[in-house]
Amino acid sequence: MEAAGAELQPALPKVAGDPAQNSRLVSTAQFYTDAATGTLPQVSWGVPGLVVSPYARQGYIDHNTYSFEAWLKIVEERFGVKSLTARDANAKDMLADFDFTQQPRQPIILSATRAGSQYPQPLQTLLH
Repeated sequence: MEAAGAELQPALPKVAGDPAQNSRLVSTAQFYTDAATGTLPQVSWGVPGLVVSPYARQGYIDHNTYSFEAWLKIVEERFGVKSLTARDANAKDMLADFDFTQQPRQPIILSATRAGSQYPQPLQTLLH
């Protein structure tokens, strides 16, 4: 893991000012290595977010700013789970990013290399 340098400097003051949090930052190259070896953490993120789901709205760009609790909020709303704290209870949800009425799309296998896969991928046919 690379040390947090200028290219890894987080915009969140609580992370930037906390060595324990800051030590968890990794470079894009490390992300690809972790993806290739199957050692990604169970949850990771980076400001902007990327929604990867068979129910994600294809081609949709959400210009809202969300807190970290928004990810928990969408799980709570989707599965009818009671909020754990007031923070996630009051968070904005991300429902606009998903279409749960559509048939789930087949996965697109992306190349876990620094060069990445051909992008953009062709749009998939959606069936409702």
